[in-house]
Order: sequence, then C-alpha cells, then structure tokens
Amino acid sequence: MTLRNRSYVVPAQVKAAAKQKNFRGPNGNEAIAYQWIWKWDLVFSKAEDGMVDAKVSDWDNAATCSTCNRKIVHVYWVKKQDGKIVPVGGDHLHQLLGYPKELGHGQLRAIQRQVTDLDVKRKEEAGIRKRYEQIIIQREADSPGEANKKLMLWSRKAGISIPPVGSESLDKMWLVNMKKKKIMRTAGLAVDRFLSMYPDWERTRNIGDVLKLWGKR
Repeated sequence: MTLRNRSYVVPAQVKAAAKQKNFRGPNGNEAIAYQWIWKWDLVFSKAEDGMVDAKVSDWDNAATCSTCNRKIVHVYWVKKQDGKIVPVGGDHLHQLLGYPKELGHGQLRAIQRQVTDLDVKRKEEAGIRKRYEQIIIQREADSPGEANKKLMLWSRKAGISIPPVGSESLDKMWLVNMKKKKIMRTAGLAVDRFLSMYPDWERTRNIGDVLKLWGKR
C-alpha cells in the first residue's frame, strides 16, 4: 500500500515513520527515512567467474528529487513543517533540513549517516518486535503449569537451553498481563527490553496472588 502526496508516491512505511522520533534539521524539517530503490539482477562476479544474482539500483523505478528533479535511487524522505513528505537526494538533504549550502563533504556524509543509522535502528527494532510477538503467541498461558509446558516446547523448537523451574528467584521468574489475564515465564527473554516495548506486561513477585485475583486458583 502506498499513499500519494502530489506527484510523489510515499511508501506506507515512510508515512508511518513520520509519526516517530526523527532527525530534525535547524529549520524544523525532519528526515524521516532512507530508501534504496533496488531490484534483483544478474551481474558478473569475479569471485564466481560468472553471472550471479545480486541487488542493483533500479533506475526504471527511480524517484525524482524534489529539489532538482533528477532521478534518484538513494532516497531520503523529508517531512516539511507543513506536513508534506518529499523525496530528496543525498546531495540536497542538508539544504532541505536548513543547513548551509556550503557544508563540506565530511559534514554532508555525517548528516546522511545519522539518517541511515536511524533507519537501520528502526528496522532492527521492528525485527525484535516481530520476534517478541511470536514469543507472546507461543508462550502466554493461563496457569503456571501451562506456561512451563509452553516454555519447554518453545525452547526445544528454538534450540535454547532453559534453566529448570526453581532455579530463578520468584521476582524474576514471571511476567503478567493484567488486561489479558495471561502469564509467561521470563526465561529466555531480555526482560527489560521486552517490558520497554510491551508496557502491558509487568513483573510479579507472587504469581499465586495474581491467579487468585483472577479466580484461576
């Protein structure tokens, strides 16, 4: 799905990124995403001494820089103060963000790198979130017995060694979701990071009291 903004086609994931914390320039415009427009193609490889599949720039589907109208495949998406989202090439990114036109090469690359690093970090976080969502589906339970059984099944499938029940202190052993009335063992989780991404889950020191509150014990 894509959303149109005047003559530009703004990818839906770019539109979503506009709602997050972004790289803000001196003039208030924000660089919200980096995109390489690519395709698979056959290219010659010296190492393989033949043609191999590889990612290459897709100039047939290149974007148009909003400042100079030339075709670009390395696209920086900028949200202007009026809310419009426009594509721009790396050579003009700093100007659209309000930096002086005469910046040196090193300064230009530093700005570009901050934007691309932010994009990489977001993609990594999206991957982590997707993994955690699968863990929740596979491991959340209604009772300690069910939670332990699901944990064992998950650990075998993932090839992860899990400490036996009783080897963890009670205040570190369980997570609880009061809204869903679900519990989950913490083993195998980076708990602090998990809780920062899923605030509906919390640690509990006494799982028995929680289950009594829910009428499950």
